[in-house]
Amino acid sequence: MRRPNFLRLPIVGFILFTIPGFGQDASVGPQDVRRLETELSLARSPAFYFILNIKARTLELKARGIVLCGWDLGDIRQSGLRAAEGVHSIAKKTAPFVPTRSKINPEKADEEPPAKPEETKKTTSTDAYDLQALEVQDMPERFSLSLDSGLTIQFRPQNRGVSSIFGRAGRALYLPLKTLFLTLKKRRFSTLELQFAEKNEVQALYWIISEDQNIFIITN
Repeated sequence: MRRPNFLRLPIVGFILFTIPGFGQDASVGPQDVRRLETELSLARSPAFYFILNIKARTLELKARGIVLCGWDLGDIRQSGLRAAEGVHSIAKKTAPFVPTRSKINPEKADEEPPAKPEETKKTTSTDAYDLQALEVQDMPERFSLSLDSGLTIQFRPQNRGVSSIFGRAGRALYLPLKTLFLTLKKRRFSTLELQFAEKNEVQALYWIISEDQNIFIITN
């Protein structure tokens, strides 16, 4: 994970600065202008948003045009229909398991018999109830996002060693068969698989990402 950039630059100037080749080549193409306009529309809102650059293999968390955090991606695998460039809204976040806190029942705690005088000790509010705070290491190591456009983005750490060989072989067989089956059924199927160097990067993203956030996907 790359370090955040907290430079207090004006929104327009900062976004212009981040366009590849801007200031070096006077011929900024129509595609660059459209991308600038798209990000300006996102930067006007105080909400956080993500920029996924498939060609550069980067994912950035931004607010007001400022990069708050960035990730360098490993492999990016596409299956089914190619991901469309543009802004997509996160409709649903799913994972093999959803981390939950233990439920606290104050009534049950009040019903417990009082402790004997010799066992009495000073307690704090955290002693009265066994509070469990969820941390990054409690988050799932893989999850997926369903976007409003029908695209599914899968987040997972890279496999290493023997598991990497079997993982690639399994996906090489499964994804083409799934694509063919859904095509025959005339159903849309579009999936991006993002692989990260470390599992804690995926866990941190699960912690950060929430439904209704926007992802600006840049395809080339």
